[in-house]
Amino acid sequence: MVLKVIGIVVVAVIAFWILGALIEALMPILVIGAIGTGVYLLYKAMSNSDKTPIS
Repeated sequence: MVLKVIGIVVVAVIAFWILGALIEALMPILVIGAIGTGVYLLYKAMSNSDKTPIS
């Protein structure tokens, strides 16, 4: 029974470790995408052509 609990704890720690590594690797891509989207929407809002709505 104790080995089951230890095994579950080890699997949970490994899962959190892998999840943390994935989030750390993908964070720059998400930040660049958010900045790019913001720049695009700002450009569309500041431009004079209102041919296509944002929504």
